[in-house]
Amino acid sequence: MKIGGVGFLRYSTTEDDDNAAFDAPDDFDIFDVKIYIKGSLDNEFSYKALYSVRQSTLWDAFVKYSPDGLPLNVTLGQFKVPFSLAGLALACPAPLQETIRGVRIYEAHPGSPVANPRVGPRDIGLKLDGDLLEGKLGWSLGVYNGTGINADDDNDQKDVCAAVTVSPLKGSGSPLAGLSFGGAYWAGHQPAAAPLENGRDRYSAFLKYSQEELDIRAEYIAQNRERTGDDMETTNWYLQASYKVTPEVGVVARYQQYDPDGEADDDAEDIVTVGVNWYVGERVTLRANYNLYEEEGTDVDNNELIIQVDVKF
Repeated sequence: MKIGGVGFLRYSTTEDDDNAAFDAPDDFDIFDVKIYIKGSLDNEFSYKALYSVRQSTLWDAFVKYSPDGLPLNVTLGQFKVPFSLAGLALACPAPLQETIRGVRIYEAHPGSPVANPRVGPRDIGLKLDGDLLEGKLGWSLGVYNGTGINADDDNDQKDVCAAVTVSPLKGSGSPLAGLSFGGAYWAGHQPAAAPLENGRDRYSAFLKYSQEELDIRAEYIAQNRERTGDDMETTNWYLQASYKVTPEVGVVARYQQYDPDGEADDDAEDIVTVGVNWYVGERVTLRANYNLYEEEGTDVDNNELIIQVDVKF
């Protein structure tokens, strides 16, 4: 059994604006402290529990079964749904991610309306996944409550999420061996207040290239909610590149567009993120990000500088 954790110590400053809804104070913050326990029961069973001290919330709690001789894993409990690259690597936040804030469909920013229909990265359910063709084809299929973390299901139906990843030249020694692409579909029904109806489906598609110090990824994520009249479609796409200049220093840049409701006017955003990561050692990383927000409607001065220290223990 292994016990450890990670702490996120953050300073953020936002441009001043007369609109109080968008004006966040400059702030020192212990953003979060997460503690985990993980280990193996034997050669085939493993487990993990992850708890947020700051938010007093259980994040992960699952058992995984990996039978000897079979390219298959069975996971039961609460965990990240393998729906998108952003949800797996950039949300909530994750240790060792390249940027401090995740993409908008997963994470709010100062001044964002709380009603924005974001996607939660975690849920409670049962997942099967594995690799075929010497790792060139990855797949997952899961059944989930659909209500998010630490929540019982509120109906008799279940969400289903299927995902596939293709790495056609993996292990070939080719310059394109780090190329992969894929996507996912996540569908279900959840009770909703009018004018929204019960039906909900999500889909994603990505293209990624990783080779030594370079990582480039592009992804499109969408959520469609049934609604009286026109359906409500939320979309978010981004292009992100990161590069390790030295083993200790990396740079990252991301451009994204986020539209919470495709049928509404003047609610979309363009966001540019530029950052530097300094890997002080195996357990400490210093990150600095500058985020520029461009609103489609009324433009406000809500650009922000975030400096964060990630400490693993």
